[in-house]
Amino acid sequence: CLSFKLSDGFLEQKSDGFLRRKIMTVQTVRGELRTVFLAALHAIAAHRLPNDDFLRFASVTPNDDLLRSAADEPLLVFRTSSFVVSLRNTTQTIERISPAGSTGFSFAASSTAPSNRTGPHFQHLGDLSFRIGTSSTFSTAAAGSVALPVIHQAGEQAAADLTPSLPGSPLSVSRRYLTDPKTGDVLVRYDFKHNRNASGLIELTALGISMAFDQVFTGRSLSSVADSCSFTDPYLGGGAGYVQVVSTTGGGPVLLVLPEAPGEAEAWKMLEDDPTPRSVTFEGFYELLLHSKGYVEAEWANSSGVWNPATSKVLTVGESYSVSLRLALAPSLREVDATLLARGRPVAAAVPGYVVSRTMKNATLHLTLPTGTAVTQISASPADSLHFVAKLMKRTAAAETEHVYAVLPSETASGRVRVTVRYNSSTSIATFTQLIHYFVLPDLQVHAHSYAEHLDTAAYLDDEDDPFDRSPAFMNWDVRAAGGGWDRGGVQGGKILQDQKAWIAGLSDECGASPAVGVAMSLLHSPQKALLTKLEAYVDETLWGGVQSKTDHGVHASLFYSGKPDFVYTIDTWGTWNEARGLTKWRSYNYPHVTVVYWVLYRVARQYESLTASHPWEWYLQQALNTTLAMKALGRYNGEGLMVGSVWLMVLGDLYEEAAMTGAPAWLRAGAEELEGFMSSRAKAWSRSPFPFGSEMPWDSTGQEEVYEWASHFNFSAMARLTLSAVEAYTPRIAHWGYSGNARRYFDFLVYGGENFGTERLLHHYGSPLNAIPILHAYRANPDDRYLLEIGMGGITGSMTNIAEGSGVASMGWHGSEQRLYPDPTSCDYGVGFYGVAISSGAYVVGDPRLGGWRCYLCDLVESSVDSSVTIIPRDLFHARFYFEPLGLDIQADAGTFRNATLSLRARVLSIFLGVPAGHVMPTKARVRLSTPALAAGHRSTTGFVISSGASGKELPLVRGAFELALQQEPRGEVVIKWK
Repeated sequence: CLSFKLSDGFLEQKSDGFLRRKIMTVQTVRGELRTVFLAALHAIAAHRLPNDDFLRFASVTPNDDLLRSAADEPLLVFRTSSFVVSLRNTTQTIERISPAGSTGFSFAASSTAPSNRTGPHFQHLGDLSFRIGTSSTFSTAAAGSVALPVIHQAGEQAAADLTPSLPGSPLSVSRRYLTDPKTGDVLVRYDFKHNRNASGLIELTALGISMAFDQVFTGRSLSSVADSCSFTDPYLGGGAGYVQVVSTTGGGPVLLVLPEAPGEAEAWKMLEDDPTPRSVTFEGFYELLLHSKGYVEAEWANSSGVWNPATSKVLTVGESYSVSLRLALAPSLREVDATLLARGRPVAAAVPGYVVSRTMKNATLHLTLPTGTAVTQISASPADSLHFVAKLMKRTAAAETEHVYAVLPSETASGRVRVTVRYNSSTSIATFTQLIHYFVLPDLQVHAHSYAEHLDTAAYLDDEDDPFDRSPAFMNWDVRAAGGGWDRGGVQGGKILQDQKAWIAGLSDECGASPAVGVAMSLLHSPQKALLTKLEAYVDETLWGGVQSKTDHGVHASLFYSGKPDFVYTIDTWGTWNEARGLTKWRSYNYPHVTVVYWVLYRVARQYESLTASHPWEWYLQQALNTTLAMKALGRYNGEGLMVGSVWLMVLGDLYEEAAMTGAPAWLRAGAEELEGFMSSRAKAWSRSPFPFGSEMPWDSTGQEEVYEWASHFNFSAMARLTLSAVEAYTPRIAHWGYSGNARRYFDFLVYGGENFGTERLLHHYGSPLNAIPILHAYRANPDDRYLLEIGMGGITGSMTNIAEGSGVASMGWHGSEQRLYPDPTSCDYGVGFYGVAISSGAYVVGDPRLGGWRCYLCDLVESSVDSSVTIIPRDLFHARFYFEPLGLDIQADAGTFRNATLSLRARVLSIFLGVPAGHVMPTKARVRLSTPALAAGHRSTTGFVISSGASGKELPLVRGAFELALQQEPRGEVVIKWK
C-alpha cells in the first residue's frame, strides 16, 4: 500500500515510521485496485495511526463537508441516484445519509453534532445489538470499538468485520453496504455465523438494528431543528413493516427503512444505554427489533401484551444467517405508498381508520398489492374479534391491484386486535405476512357519554369543607388505590385531591382544568340538564372568584398548594408550589381552558331557551372575551401558539355575529375588534418566524393548532402551509391504531404522568386530536387530499381509546414502550384532547371514483338500488357534523343533532333529519350551519345552495350565521338542501 503513487496525491512515510498528513485522491483509482486500496487505507487509519494523525480523502466529492466528521475524522463517501452516504472511518457506521442533491441535510444522527457522541455506548446508524439465550447481550456500540474493514466484493461499497467489537460473542458478525443501481437504494447486510469454537445450538433470541436518526433538538434553535432534524416512526407490520424518517418541516424526501426477508419489523425498543441525555429536547434513540423473544421473556415479561408475536433464530455449528435493511427514498410523504409498492410491499388503508366501533357496518380494509402478489388468508387475534369479507367493487383500471374487505367486529370484540394478512408472491419471497393493528370500541356516542357520566358522578367533588375551596369541581382521577405507588397518598376514592405536582389537583393548567373542559365539550352539542347544572355551579362557586380573579380576570396557576397551616398532607410536598406560586396569573396556557367553559355555556344558553339558570348568554360570552383580554394583559407566553387556542377564533365569530344583530350592545363589536387585533399581532409575529413551534418547551407539538387556525383566518397562506406541513411530519399514516394520527409526544409523563419512566413515546396524548383540528380543517378545504382525512381520523379516534369501556374513566394516554403498553393510570389532561375530538368529529362522506363507490368515515352508508341515492347514518361521537366530499359542503349543527341524511347527486338534493339522544334536551330551534371551504379554496365548484324545511318547503331564515328550524312546528325535523 505504501508504494502506491497517485496522480493528485500520495502517501509518504515519515522517518519515525508513521504516515505523514498529505492530501490524497482516490477518485482516480478504479476497479479491484481501488477496493484493495480503500480497504488498506481503512485498516491503516483504524489501527496504525495515532489519534492526532489522519488520512485525508480529498476530491471524492465536490461537497467537502461530507468528507470529514466534525472531529476531523475521515469519511468514506459513496453515492447512489438517491443518496449520498458517508461512513465513519473508524466504525463504518453511517455518519451522514443525505438525499442526492441535498445541501447539508442528513437523516443520520452525527457523532459530533450537536454534541460529541464518539465514546462507548453511543449509538449510530448501522450499529446492532443481539441477545443469546436469556441474558447474554452484545452491542457493537458497547465499547466504542472500531470496525475492522475487510475487502468487499463487487457491488459492495464497504464491508467490516464487527466481531472484534463484540468480545465473548459465540457468533462472528460482519456488515456490508451494498447499492441497488435500479432504485438507488442502499442495503445494509449483517452476516452472522456460528463460531465453530462454540459448541451446540445457539439461539439468537433478540436482534436489533440501531435507528439513530437525528431527532436531537438539544442545544439547537428552532430554525436549526427545522434545518437539521427528523422525526422517526415505526410501522411494526411484520414482513410489510418499515421505519419512516421525515424532516421536522414535513417537506422533502422521506427515508424508509425496510427489513428484507427473512427479517420482519417485529418490535421497537428504546436504546436506554445510549448516554445522550434524554429530556424534553431529546426522546432517545430506538432500535428496530427483528427478533424479540429474549426481551419478551425477560424485561418485558410484565407487559400488558407486546404488539407482535416474539421470534428467535436457532443456529447450528457452522451455520450462517443474514438479515438486511433496505434504505429507500420516497419523494414525499404522499408518495410513501408508491415507493413501498415499487419495493414489493403491500400497502394498507382503512375506513374510517384502525379504531372501529362494534356498531359500524361499513368499516373497510383496503389492501393495494404489488404486481404478482395475492392475499391467501386474513385472520385476527383474539380469534373471531374481527371478520373480513371481500367486497366486489366496480374498480377502474387504475385500481386493479386494490382489494377491499368489509371489517365486521363481533359483538364481544373489545380493545386491541392484531390482524395477520398472509400473501403469496410470484416475484419475491414465496410467502410473507403483514401485521395490522386495530382497536375495537363500543358505539362512539355511547362511549363519549360514559366519559361524561364518569365526570358527572365519580369525579365530581361536592365537599363544602374542602380546605382549598375547590368544591364544587370536576377532579382528575387515578385508577390505582391510595398508597399504591409514588405520591398516591393524595388519592381518595379515585379522585386526585393532593399531588406533589400541584397543577394536577389545582383546577388550572392543562391537567387541573382538563375535567371541566371535558364536561363542557360533552355538553356542547347535546346538553344534559343535570350535568349542565353542575357545570354552572362550578363556574359560580369555584371558577369565578377562585380559579379566576374577579378583579382582573386573571387565571391562577393552582388552588392546591403546599404549606397550608393545620392541613395534613398525605403526600411528599417537596417542590410543591406554595400559595404565592399558585396565585400567579402569568401562564398564558391557562387562559384558553377557562375560555372554553364560558364559550360552551354561552352557546348552550343562546341555543336552548331557559336551560341555563345562573346567567344569561351575554354574561358567558363577555366572560369568554374578558378572559382572553386578561391574557393579553397578564400572559408571558402570548408569543407562542397555545393548545386549545382555536377556541378564540370561535369566540371571535360569535362576537361578530351577535354584534350584527339589531340593537346589539356596543361592547360586542368593540370586543371583537380588540380580540381580532390582539390575535392579528400574534399571527404576524408567527409569520415572521421560520419555525414558530415552541412553548414552555424548546419545541412542542401542541401550539400548531392555534397557529394554523389564525394563519388561515388572516390569510397568511405561507404560514398556514408551513404549519400544516410541520404537523404532517409528526403525525404518521401507519396501519396501526397506536401510531396512525398520533401526534408526536414523549415528555409528558415527566410532567403530568401518573407513572414516569423518563422519556417515552406517548400514544394519543391530547396532541393527537388537537393537531387533527388543522389537519381536518385543511382537508375540508381540499377534499381531494385523502391523506389528510386519514391522519385526521387517526387523531380523533385514537384519542377515544384512552377512555375505558364501561366505566368512562379516561387516561392521559398510552405508555408506548413495549415493556408496558397500557394507559397511564391518571386522567390528567385528557379533557384538553376531548376538546379536539369534539371540534372535528363528524361523518365524512367521500366518493370513490377509483372503485365506483363510497367511503364513509365515522358513518354507515346504504345505497339505494332504485334511484342511486345514499342514506348516511352517523357513527361519530356527537352526530353534529356532516361533510360531503363531492360537494365540498360542511354542515354543522349548532343546536340539535343529526339522525341521518339522504343524498342524491343525480337529483341534486340532500335531506337531513334532526333529533337528540335519549335523555338530552331538545332545542326550541335547530340551528344548521353551512359552509363551502372547498369552493373558497378552488377545489370544488358547486354553488347556489338553497335550504328549506322538509315539512313546509319554505326556505329557512339565516340567523347569526346558521339556518333555523323551529322544531315544535316541524315534527319531522327535516332540512332539505338543493343546489344548481
